[in-house]
Amino acid sequence: MFYKFIIIAFIFSTGCISGWILELFYRRFKLTNKEHIWVNPGFLTGPYLPLYGFGLTLLYLLAGLEDYIPVQETYMRRGVLFLVMSVAMTLIELIAGEIFIIRMNLKLWDYSQMR
Repeated sequence: MFYKFIIIAFIFSTGCISGWILELFYRRFKLTNKEHIWVNPGFLTGPYLPLYGFGLTLLYLLAGLEDYIPVQETYMRRGVLFLVMSVAMTLIELIAGEIFIIRMNLKLWDYSQMR
C-alpha cells in the first residue's frame, strides 16, 4: 500500500514540475511576449503547477482501467480510453478554474478570445 502511495506521489510531483517547465518555456516564447522575458506561470512559490500533477495522476489511474472497458478490439478500447481521458482532463481544468474564480476570486486562464 505504501509503495502505491509513493508511486502516485512521484507521478504527481513529476506532473507538477514538468508542467511548470512546459508552461515556463511556452510563456517565454509566446508571440504576445515581445520582450521574451521569463514569466512564472504559477501562483505558488516554486516550480509547481498542481493542475498538471492532478492531470498526470488521473491519466495514470485511468490507464489502468483499459482492461475493464467492454470493447473487444484493442484499437477501439484505446480510442474509448482516449476519449475518457480527454473528458477527464477537460473536467479537471473546468473544476479547477471554477474553484479559483469562486473561492479565490482569481482568473488564472481565459479562453473567451478563442470563440
